[in-house]
Amino acid sequence: MRGFFNFFRMLALVSIIILVPNLQADDPTSLKEKLFFWKVTSPTSTVYLLGSIHVGRPEWYPLDATIENAFKISDDVTFEIAVERRAMQLLALMQMHGIYQPGDSLDKHISKETVEKLDAFLKKNEITLPQVSQMKPWYISMYLPLLVEAKNGYKAEQGIDYYFTLKAKRLHKPIGELEEVMDQIGIMFKLSDRLQQKMLLEMFDEAGKEEYEVSTLYENWRVGDTKTFQQLHEDMVEESKDDPEMKTFVHQFVTGRNQRMMKVVEKYLKDSHTHFVIAGSMHMVGPDGLVELCRKKGYTVIQLTASGQPAGPDPVRPKQKPAETPELVAP
Repeated sequence: MRGFFNFFRMLALVSIIILVPNLQADDPTSLKEKLFFWKVTSPTSTVYLLGSIHVGRPEWYPLDATIENAFKISDDVTFEIAVERRAMQLLALMQMHGIYQPGDSLDKHISKETVEKLDAFLKKNEITLPQVSQMKPWYISMYLPLLVEAKNGYKAEQGIDYYFTLKAKRLHKPIGELEEVMDQIGIMFKLSDRLQQKMLLEMFDEAGKEEYEVSTLYENWRVGDTKTFQQLHEDMVEESKDDPEMKTFVHQFVTGRNQRMMKVVEKYLKDSHTHFVIAGSMHMVGPDGLVELCRKKGYTVIQLTASGQPAGPDPVRPKQKPAETPELVAP
């Protein structure tokens, strides 16, 4: 059993996320020329699909020239959400739904044994229990592993999304979004105390594996190993089949979001431009992933291969007026 927490962490790294260490990857020699990158074409348009890892290290960059050059020739770039644009909204939602209101606290929603285990876990990471006592368990389960991963050198500001956000700003490329903020994080707000406590307990069991898991995840991503990512999702679907709440969560967080993202991708495929789309790697794979959804719609889809060459210099582009995006209102 790989556990709900592992799936949740993976979502935080490659869907909004982490590899399980005992999962066997394909032989890298058979995948060495592939990238986690696809070219989708219609009679009028091209969409590049890049699977993302949401944390990273400086030495990962620049990426292979096939990816870098596709970005250069694209008219715009689209992320799951434009985090910088949505920062204030995200903060407001976290304050509203990730923090207990006055008079309420974490210890009223989890068992005494779980509180004690959490306290021990926090002390190992030089954090005190009062610092997180107002956070809801789902928020802690997302927040603490990212802190540990940052200590190991894997940071959100070095993730693939952030890397291309900076490049887009430097090259004055318009930035689009595949979904709304609530599509991405609103699902967590509805999790029961039971499932949230389960996430915490599994987080304690997985402690110490973070650096290995992210480095392994990156190696699988680097060689275009889609089977490993797909197997993770299939395992979680199997494990959740007898837990209605967990089953609903898994479906909504991956399949449901894929379907909404596909509406944007298909809109792009009906225009006459070249688009560069970045989404968590979990959203690319499987029968309900963006790649297969494009194939089912009749578009031509090719998984691109590595060039083995360094990328050339970035082109100089005239500054463009950013596309207007309607502001989302927090509930």
